Amino acid sequence: MTIPVNLIHFYIGIPILSYLTLYGLVFSKNKHNTVTRYLSLGSGVFLLAALAYCIPVLFTQDARNLTYSTILGDALQFISLNYIWLLGGHLLLSQSKPAQKTLQICVFIITVLSIYVSIIQNLAEPTVLKVVDSTTLIVYAYTDL
Repeated sequence: MTIPVNLIHFYIGIPILSYLTLYGLVFSKNKHNTVTRYLSLGSGVFLLAALAYCIPVLFTQDARNLTYSTILGDALQFISLNYIWLLGGHLLLSQSKPAQKTLQICVFIITVLSIYVSIIQNLAEPTVLKVVDSTTLIVYAYTDL
């Protein structure tokens, strides 16, 4: 079992994202702060994305399983970015409900298209573990070696 070097930032981020999610959803539950809610939901979904990227690498080297976990991680990452976009729209467009609704629709379309592109690209180039100069790397669709 080797941990790929290009996933270390996810392993470091998992406890941080766990704290942000737990604090935002549990400890701030009685405060009705929209910013805290969006950030904690975004952090929670990104935590799931980080786990989808990191956990399968510890147990398998099968390209098919790594590819599916990468697709899942990408989808969850795009959904977490969706929360951040919606937070920005809430803060910038709080006076205009039609503009907020338009932004929500646009963000949804961009998220669905991003997930579609991720699926197509990752199925075309399966995710694999490679050893380069005695360093283990996970090679995604857009990784240049």
